[in-house]
Amino acid sequence: MLAAYREHRLGPVLACLDDDPVVAFDGLLDCAALLYTAVAPARVCLILTGLVNGRPVDAEVSPLGAAYQQRISDAIAGQLAREAVNEHLSPTLVPALTELILTTLYGMALRAQSGAHYEALVFGIDAVIEPLKAEV
Repeated sequence: MLAAYREHRLGPVLACLDDDPVVAFDGLLDCAALLYTAVAPARVCLILTGLVNGRPVDAEVSPLGAAYQQRISDAIAGQLAREAVNEHLSPTLVPALTELILTTLYGMALRAQSGAHYEALVFGIDAVIEPLKAEV
């Protein structure tokens, strides 16, 4: 059941990725903000909530959470790596930008859990993608 939920949640978020990295990551973060602030019961992400509130030894949640995080990380890093191959982005920036975008995604989920509204979550997106604008 959790695996089906993971695919249901990841599909729309990862579908936001596009050929242009600025548009892709702006869309990814915006899409996540919409999901995280949706009307209940769709609000927030149960997997991220489980990762934050669960224990590392929770048998079903740990592998699922790791796979969830890895899939998102791979998609982001892959998009950035393609830009590096096309010489639109310095390869040395790929790991740091991947971590910045991941941290923003997960931080937005936590803020939404605390009641932050969509407008608050998207307020800083431009600052997160600014390094991409400079490179691309």
